[in-house]
Amino acid sequence: MSDGAVDVPAAPEDTPATELADAVWTLMGAIRRLKARRAHDAGGLGTGELRVLGQLGVLDEPASMGELGRSAGLNPASTSATVDRLEADGLVVRERDTADRRVVRVVLTPEGRVTVRRRVAAWQAEWADDLETLPPEDLHVTARTLAVIAATIDAR
Repeated sequence: MSDGAVDVPAAPEDTPATELADAVWTLMGAIRRLKARRAHDAGGLGTGELRVLGQLGVLDEPASMGELGRSAGLNPASTSATVDRLEADGLVVRERDTADRRVVRVVLTPEGRVTVRRRVAAWQAEWADDLETLPPEDLHVTARTLAVIAATIDAR
């Protein structure tokens, strides 16, 4: 007869990998909190809107709703609602794909492109200010290391 206890494996001992994982989670939380605090400075744009605009700017081409949602990390309902708000603000438009009329693509308007450039420049300046006290060589090593970790995880 079982006492209802679940056999849970012991947590791994502290290792450099677990220490790094904890640090990455802490960093991600700090970035989310920073974005939330500064969202009101983005002309009324929330984090979701900024992610969609940023993805359209990175892609630099029209994106289907599905592609946009996946790249921005949003579910389909959130993607649609976010694009609705951006379209109402004149920052994006929806267009039917010329090859497949069933597909709707989201396109930055000229005002949307200016907004993306302005927000990217502001974000880069904020990061530069926040990290200016760290040695540049440490930042270079960290950037390279994070890129390798991301590639390793993506290769799984």
